Amino acid sequence: MNKKESELSLQILREGVNQAQKSLATMYALLNQISWACKNGIHATPSTT
Repeated sequence: MNKKESELSLQILREGVNQAQKSLATMYALLNQISWACKNGIHATPSTT
């Protein structure tokens, strides 16, 4: 999620939207994060043990 999308999500939540709109915004944010992770690959940190 880029900075503009994050700011838009926060603005939507601050403006007192109803529960359905909050659910939709949350679902969009979740799918956006999944999409970002798939595009960039999921990297595990190497074990130090």
